[in-house]
Amino acid sequence: MCTLQELEASAAIMMASPTIVTPQQRHEAEQVFMKLRKSKSPYIFCKQVLEQSTNDYVMFQAASTIKDAVLREWALLGKEDIESLRTFLLTFALQKQGVQRYVKEQVLQVVAVMFKRGSLDGNQQAWMSLFSDLTRLITGNETSMQILGCSILKALLNEFSFINHSSDIGLSWEFHTRCKHTFETKYLKEAFCLVIQVLRCFEAVDGKSMSREQLVALVRFLSLAEQILHWEHTVYNLRNRKNTQINRVILLRPDKSWKNVLFDPQVIGLFFSILSRFQENEELCHHGFQCLIQLASLCGPILNNKTEQTQYLAHFLTSFHSLTNSLKMTSPVALGLSSVINRLLTVFPATCVSSLPVELLLTTQQMMADLTCGFLEAVTKEEELHTEDTSYMEAVDQILESWGTLLENTDKYPTSFFNQSSFKILNTYVRCHLAVPDGLRGSFSNDNEGLHIDEICDLEGDDRELFADQLCSIGMFARLTIEHSIPLLTNLIDDRVQKLKGQLATFQNPNQGLSSQSAHGIESLFEDLHWLLLIAGHMIADESTGETPLIPNEILQFSTAQETQVNLQCTLDHLTNSGELGTPSTVHVDQTKVDPVIKIISSVIHLASTENKALASNMSHCLSPQVSSTVVWFLRHFSKSYLLPNEHEYGQLSTTLASIFGEDTVGGKWTIGFLLEKVKTNLIYWSSEPALAEDTVLLLLSLVDSKKRAEVAISFECLWQIGEQHALRHGPISQMPSEAHRYLVQALVLAGSSGEGHPLRERYWSQFLQSLHTRFNNVCHQPNFIKISQDEHIKAELQNLLESFRGVALASSAWNSNHLFHFLLPVLCDSVLLMNVYQDCPEVSVLVLEMFVDVVEAEITFLDYAEAEKLYKACLSLLETYAKCSLGKHSYSSLVEEEQYSDLYLLMKLLSHILSKDILDFAEEEGHTSAADVTIYGLNIIMPLISTEILKFPSICEEYFKLTTYVCDVYPEKTMTLPDGLFQNMMSTLEVGLDNYDAEIAKMSMESLSALASHLFQNKQQAQEHRVVEVVRHFLRVIFNMLLIESFDMDLLQPASEAFLALICCNQEYYSELVRDLLAQQTDPVVTQRLLAAFNTLTPNDMRVSLDKTSKTRFRRSLDSFLTNVKGFLFTK
Repeated sequence: MCTLQELEASAAIMMASPTIVTPQQRHEAEQVFMKLRKSKSPYIFCKQVLEQSTNDYVMFQAASTIKDAVLREWALLGKEDIESLRTFLLTFALQKQGVQRYVKEQVLQVVAVMFKRGSLDGNQQAWMSLFSDLTRLITGNETSMQILGCSILKALLNEFSFINHSSDIGLSWEFHTRCKHTFETKYLKEAFCLVIQVLRCFEAVDGKSMSREQLVALVRFLSLAEQILHWEHTVYNLRNRKNTQINRVILLRPDKSWKNVLFDPQVIGLFFSILSRFQENEELCHHGFQCLIQLASLCGPILNNKTEQTQYLAHFLTSFHSLTNSLKMTSPVALGLSSVINRLLTVFPATCVSSLPVELLLTTQQMMADLTCGFLEAVTKEEELHTEDTSYMEAVDQILESWGTLLENTDKYPTSFFNQSSFKILNTYVRCHLAVPDGLRGSFSNDNEGLHIDEICDLEGDDRELFADQLCSIGMFARLTIEHSIPLLTNLIDDRVQKLKGQLATFQNPNQGLSSQSAHGIESLFEDLHWLLLIAGHMIADESTGETPLIPNEILQFSTAQETQVNLQCTLDHLTNSGELGTPSTVHVDQTKVDPVIKIISSVIHLASTENKALASNMSHCLSPQVSSTVVWFLRHFSKSYLLPNEHEYGQLSTTLASIFGEDTVGGKWTIGFLLEKVKTNLIYWSSEPALAEDTVLLLLSLVDSKKRAEVAISFECLWQIGEQHALRHGPISQMPSEAHRYLVQALVLAGSSGEGHPLRERYWSQFLQSLHTRFNNVCHQPNFIKISQDEHIKAELQNLLESFRGVALASSAWNSNHLFHFLLPVLCDSVLLMNVYQDCPEVSVLVLEMFVDVVEAEITFLDYAEAEKLYKACLSLLETYAKCSLGKHSYSSLVEEEQYSDLYLLMKLLSHILSKDILDFAEEEGHTSAADVTIYGLNIIMPLISTEILKFPSICEEYFKLTTYVCDVYPEKTMTLPDGLFQNMMSTLEVGLDNYDAEIAKMSMESLSALASHLFQNKQQAQEHRVVEVVRHFLRVIFNMLLIESFDMDLLQPASEAFLALICCNQEYYSELVRDLLAQQTDPVVTQRLLAAFNTLTPNDMRVSLDKTSKTRFRRSLDSFLTNVKGFLFTK
């Protein structure tokens, strides 16, 4: 063994600059310490090093050596030796002066490891002695000793926490779990009480007179309390070995023995008191709030019943109110308070919250409302001053989420209980988004220059997405106080529209220039209108992705309640007057008799009409594309729910709304006509604005995606004018962005498809669809097409046409698919030629592939076998052409962008869509081109191009494994007969998929293996082939090791158990061999016997070898029990 001098010399080399020592010298120094770490029984020497050395690095290595040796030689150490060594190390930590903190923490970790290693030996005396020493250290008056006691406790908590911080000591998971359970049942509460004891001492000290060392101690003890409150109390379940949910919320779930501590009002009050007294210390504030968040999540067996829950919650909220009143509001404080509220309302059930005393509920609601309004105002100030801190914004999101939890259960509270708070929050939200003098925007900054229109567009373009959750919550508040919110928002919108009209009239005057002051004024108007429309839109209807859009109940009830005061003719006149373009209508309308819901919709229509008039006067430069985009979003949002509603979806529909917007109503038809005019105007004047063009076309789609609305829409000439302009490529419509262009074609096809039996239907087919065919044929069938194909105008025309055909495909439905398929099929066949011509031009070739994908996805489920075969042949022709043009072109460099593999990705999507036909039909006709032919041929093209580098791209990886799962499930017999190279490549990727990507990929890989193995079990002859036998053996070993020896995510138990069982059924002999090998590797006879008994239970000798549903279910349950039992003593950490 080396000497102390050698260690210190080596440490000097290790810590020296690379410019002073050579790599060889550093390597030799490393070897000295490696030799030390591996030495046998180094205790005496290491103790001498710790006593005599002054080099921190050497002392750290000596402590680490002791740790390694103790774990390695534990069985050889006597009880007295262990006690003596533990005492020495604790004494060193307590008495050795001038030692760096990291050295003492390593020494204390060794002590903690020794306690853990011996924790199941029943040595209570050592623990009693330790906690006696800890009590003496922590309750003494010497701060440095308190900090040391804190370090000892932290080392114990880290070591016994089992998974997050504990050392790898080479013992079974079962051992770790038992140690953790023993510690938490015997010592964790005692440790917490010690921490509480010292925190009470600090609470009594005047904060201003505290020394820096005392503040450090307070921070560390509060951090320790936070760690204890974050402890995951044991549930006897070793299911998820990978601990995949690292960032999941950890709730406080102690057992009943903690009740006397956590139900003590003084304990909870202590954390509130410390936070209140030391709120200016940011670090203390953070740890204090983390403790409160955990205390707010108390649940589990400690709370036996609703009464106890309510009592705890009532006490917590009472203290929380006092804290809120005592704190000076800052962004970290705001985030902390909102996080505590959110956790409380998430964890405690609504029945418990609603059972609180009414006075406490009212004060809590008022406090939440005050905080919400304060946070909103602070966010407005932060945004105006361009601060980078987003804590207030996060606080707003948290507290609005809390309100959402409350408002989901309004039925448990008295009627109108939340109205006052809702009224207050809505008013504040509106004020925060309006310019002065009505609002707060512009009141925090002296910069009067404001934002320019183009900056508003850039900054606010994603508001609907960025603030979607916020706006949904505000929409809920608005509907709770609907009698207040509708008039408020209507008046504000009307006021801004009148101001806008005045500004536009001023700009139209040739003697008036656009001054900077007037420009700033109109920019503020646009910002106001943008937010007023977003708020109003979320009030009148909910987002309805994937659901039938309905008018909210609150709106229906409010409109119904107004019926006695409403005159239908006045309401209709007000609606139609709002859309008049010229001079105001001479029809006088009594505003008091207009339905308020229709009044706010009319206000937005009036704004849209004002925009139309300005655009017609060539004043587009004076308008905001962003506001116009929000206008058409509002109109689309409204039209999906209100225009020609299906009255069968409602228990009772407002008579007014049904009379104005229902089927066969003047108001409904007029509104659809106005919206079509708005669409046409926007497409003429704004088609070059991508976001606005897309929103406008989506409005058009909302008018034709319902058959009832479409049948009305096609009666308006302006719809056909839009179609005509598109067909003839006249004007700005022809220059629309590709995505908007595609949606426009979809809308036009849907409109025409709905006119069956209508005299305009033939006009639709001949004017629109036939014009697309004619244009396509004129380009592709030119005699000199190959020669001129690379001309830019030819490529641009083809790109436009291919996007159009994609739009046609998107419009497919059960009632038009037959006609559209026969329209698209010749296009598909001709487009195969384009793949060849444009093989080096991805902007065309990729569009061809995208068109095939869209057509197959849209049409495949509606086709009979004859039509499907035609589609398969077109796809087969495409694949053949692709193979000739593209095989081998891809680079395998990891530096390539994912987009460069878009063709490969699209081919896989195409094959997956083709497979869906067979998945649904489960039949083929002999002697015809089938989905199987296309798919297997496609696999022959794709498989050579697939590599681990390409699979690093998430979208390609997911699509590839989705495809292989489909292929293995639908065509297992064809998969097993793939050529050797392709077969091996597929098997290799399946193996990689088992543990190199996320859980979903692993699941799909297991399902593929299960499908193949199940097929082989049913087809014994094919299972005897040499390569098949080898594959089964290989994957049986891989799954066996994954389940039993490696880390395994128990969320994958279902697919893993099915694959494992299918593989066992295919080769029971090799499975038995694997079991025997694993048993032979065990050195502990007890472990061997336990393992043998577990295997006998999992796969008993009389097990029925079958893959029916009953057998799979039984095996999955057995495997679950097996893993819970076996991995505890087989898996080590």
